[in-house]
Amino acid sequence: MSLRVHFQYVGKLAEELLEEADLTNTPLEYRYRTALREKETHVRKTLDLLKQKNHDPDNLLNAISIVYKSDEVEKLHFNGWKRLCQQNKTIKEEVLSKLETKFSRMKTELEEAVPYVKSIAKGHKDSRIIVPALYRD
Repeated sequence: MSLRVHFQYVGKLAEELLEEADLTNTPLEYRYRTALREKETHVRKTLDLLKQKNHDPDNLLNAISIVYKSDEVEKLHFNGWKRLCQQNKTIKEEVLSKLETKFSRMKTELEEAVPYVKSIAKGHKDSRIIVPALYRD
């Protein structure tokens, strides 16, 4: 596996989640979808930079950092939205479970990508600045 493979899968999952119609049209849903769009944009930017032979490590690490931070924010808003939907019974539990599975899988992929991020960051930035503690060992 490589950073590229992990990020390609994260991008695929983010696209799938964004393809879901706005289910409730609430502020919490809007917030998690906005963070998800930001993550998906920076996953694509990361993949584009990885394709370049002479990419700027600082630009690459910045894009990676935004992916991780967007994941944290989107998960926070998604969990709030999910609780709201469960309390109001506005979305079927199966749909919420399917969405939760995709969010969890993205987090797992980002956790598995940490060693690759560390190897890229070596000599440029402290990887603890790029990857939040939630994703590290």
